[in-house]
Amino acid sequence: MTPGRQRCWALLVTVLTMLIVSVSLAPMAQAAPQYEATVELASVVTDDVGVRLTGAITSTGTDSLFRVQVVLWSDTQAITTTAEVDAAMSQDLTAEVGERLDTDDATTVVVSGRESFEPGQKAGFSVMATWDELGLTDKGVYFVGVDVRASATQWGEPVTIGHGSTVVTVVGDTVAPTVTVAMFTSQPSLIHDAVFTDDHLAGELTGRLAALLVLAGKPNMSWVIDPALYHEISVMAQGYEVMDGESTVPGKGAAAAKQWLAEFEELNAINGYRLPWGNPDLALGMETGSVQLIADAQAGDQAHPDLSGLPVLLWSANGPINDAWLTYVAPLRARVVLADVTSAATVTGGVVLACAKTPFPNGPGPTDGGTPVQRVQRALADDLINQSPLVRVVQSQAEIDLANQTIRSWTRPQSLGSINPSVAWQSSMSVGDPVPVLTATTIGTVTRLRATAEAYSSLTGDDTAGDSLALVPLSAGVSQSWADDASAEGYVLSADHWLRGLFNAVTMSATPEVSLTAKTSTFPVTVTNTMAVAVHVRLVARTTPDPMSLGNVAIPATDVITIEPGDKMPLVLSPTILREGEASLVLQLTTPDGVPIATPVTVAVHAQESAWMGWVVVGGAFILFIAGTFLRVRTMRAKKVSP
Repeated sequence: MTPGRQRCWALLVTVLTMLIVSVSLAPMAQAAPQYEATVELASVVTDDVGVRLTGAITSTGTDSLFRVQVVLWSDTQAITTTAEVDAAMSQDLTAEVGERLDTDDATTVVVSGRESFEPGQKAGFSVMATWDELGLTDKGVYFVGVDVRASATQWGEPVTIGHGSTVVTVVGDTVAPTVTVAMFTSQPSLIHDAVFTDDHLAGELTGRLAALLVLAGKPNMSWVIDPALYHEISVMAQGYEVMDGESTVPGKGAAAAKQWLAEFEELNAINGYRLPWGNPDLALGMETGSVQLIADAQAGDQAHPDLSGLPVLLWSANGPINDAWLTYVAPLRARVVLADVTSAATVTGGVVLACAKTPFPNGPGPTDGGTPVQRVQRALADDLINQSPLVRVVQSQAEIDLANQTIRSWTRPQSLGSINPSVAWQSSMSVGDPVPVLTATTIGTVTRLRATAEAYSSLTGDDTAGDSLALVPLSAGVSQSWADDASAEGYVLSADHWLRGLFNAVTMSATPEVSLTAKTSTFPVTVTNTMAVAVHVRLVARTTPDPMSLGNVAIPATDVITIEPGDKMPLVLSPTILREGEASLVLQLTTPDGVPIATPVTVAVHAQESAWMGWVVVGGAFILFIAGTFLRVRTMRAKKVSP
């Protein structure tokens, strides 16, 4: 290769190398420094003097920070109406708003001098100011918050790299009424007698339900209980079993149940109400036109009248109600209806009260609006702004904690009974149609259980026996305490499995193989009843021909047979041979209404009518042979006697 060509190749390699290096380094050169921080509020404390905010900041950028500060700010524009509060919660509060304070108490210096604040590092802060310093002196709701300020260098001017906000209330001499309702409900678990599907109540009685008791015991707190839950806890207190596959194990909550019941009895009954039995999904009942759903709730109240002295309260768990819903629930004769409506109103026999769809909605966001601190501050803002008390239904542990935090010196708890609407219900007060928690799928599953209960009633001859046994799961199966259809279905199917299992106490036995050698032959069957009550059954049979044979026999269904407790009833079946050959005869016990019960019994049948005819021929020939022989002997003797 010539020197000139060598130089060309060297130059080309150099250029390519530079291109590769430049491409590989391009992303690094283009990557801009990131200086960001997030704010997490831990507490907002207000009093007559001012406000203190505490929390933590975290560096979420990629580069070191210097001269990091957290500075308190406020927006002096007062929010004075419910509409303004709702609008304010949806604002984009990531940008700087309000005016920062330059007082020492309003600033927390996180790092200074040569010290750096590295990516991922976290630090706490506490800032405070008086209402005068903040410029917040008039009654109202105001935005306050903190800015995170930092510099990219030790000598640079700090800029805002993070932002946090919340709302505070300036109350003046305001006394705001509040209404909190402790709602005692739980996912059903009692199947029958003292047997439960699981033991979740044992934990709730020392946790959530115990905390709910404490809240309900505070002055002027209203409370509502599902009578089915009260019944479950009463059963637990006497000792109970929990399902474990096909067997059961002892439950662990008997002592907790006794303690809970004792404390429940101390609640002020004047502030108490009861739900319909099982807390049924009334919106589902209305949507599907289920009259039975109302009837089951009423039957439960009559069968377990422990709380019958309390007035009935209806609660639309998903919020809205309408005229159709009110008409559907009228047979329950509710004293109070809690729903998401535009205002409180009177209805026949009671009142409809405006209830918060979400007891503690999110505060300012967008990233931390759902934290407990933000939700408490939002609730206090609602309490200050609302002209009439907003009913909050509290159930979960988180809601209980928030309810306790929203009690202030300027809030005045009052009971449901103290709210007296002055206007009658109008259709325009509805904000939408009720939405069921469950669907028609659950109605179908409960219908299957009801059919099993009806079969049990037919078996025992007692029209109410099945419904009485299945009363608890029939109503609890459509409870709006279930999260979804799948949860309800598992519970109802467990109840159905148990109830069907009672039929197994009626059994039948028969010889596994019979030979039929006559047009009409017989063979025995024994039916045994080990139930504690008499049963009424029929026996029906069907023939399954052998694939290799044309054999077929028929047995008519028996009349209704009554078998006393502990008895064994022998039956004689008389099959008719329709065609000779091999066949399987399936014997099935049913209720008088034809519902199959117990395990069917299969009998192998050998039907040979011609064999019977053969024996008749052989027997006849034998008789003729004997008769002929007798006549011949007699003739011979007669000849010998004659002269």
